[in-house]
Amino acid sequence: MARHLLIFFALLLAMSPLQGCNPSPEPTRPPTLPLSPTMAATPTLPATPTLPPTWTPRAPTPTNTRVVPIPPTSTAGPSPTPTRLQARSRAFVVEVQDSRTIGVLLEGQPLSQVFTVRLLGIQPPLLSDPWSTVATEWLASEIGRKVVLMESDARERDGQGNLLRYVWDEGRMVNVTMVQLGLASVADDAATLRYAADLLDAEADAREAKRGMWGPPPTLTPTSIAATAPLTATVSPTSSTITPTSSP
Repeated sequence: MARHLLIFFALLLAMSPLQGCNPSPEPTRPPTLPLSPTMAATPTLPATPTLPPTWTPRAPTPTNTRVVPIPPTSTAGPSPTPTRLQARSRAFVVEVQDSRTIGVLLEGQPLSQVFTVRLLGIQPPLLSDPWSTVATEWLASEIGRKVVLMESDARERDGQGNLLRYVWDEGRMVNVTMVQLGLASVADDAATLRYAADLLDAEADAREAKRGMWGPPPTLTPTSIAATAPLTATVSPTSSTITPTSSP
């Protein structure tokens, strides 16, 4: 019996080293299925890191509650109508601007105020017409730096505020004389004027005689031309009344 026990322990001792040499069994893995030929593995992208804001939001600006009053829009009224001057007055011609426009000092008005006067009832030659310069020179030589008598009609001023006048010089009307010499024509709106008939007769006479702008271009400045106007004027020194009478 004792012999058998010794043999049994000897066998146990002999088998113990063999059990330590056996490798550990590998864990069982599930079978791996092959990928389908039409599917590809989706790559995994790294997550985008969230950066902190680089600016600090400011507090909202408080609303301005101050009320700014808006002044009412003013509508300009009509310009005041200038006081009508005397129908007949003496004037000193200080300048001749063109063949129809002069600057004068009026009797009874401040000497510092120069009135612009346009001759009534006439249409001067165009600036491109050589007779335009001749007409201006003639007017300057006749009434420049002289005292003349001016007479108004129903319409006293034009749209620019210039005075509209007949100009009388030494018993003749300058407006009619210029038309008679062919240095101006009758204005289109002259039909309603007081001396419309005299102006039209003067133009007809200039056309027939081919004077001035109705004839050839000028060769000499007609400063020495003596023309008899179809009107003469008798001026009463006490009442300054102009009485136009037809010349023979």
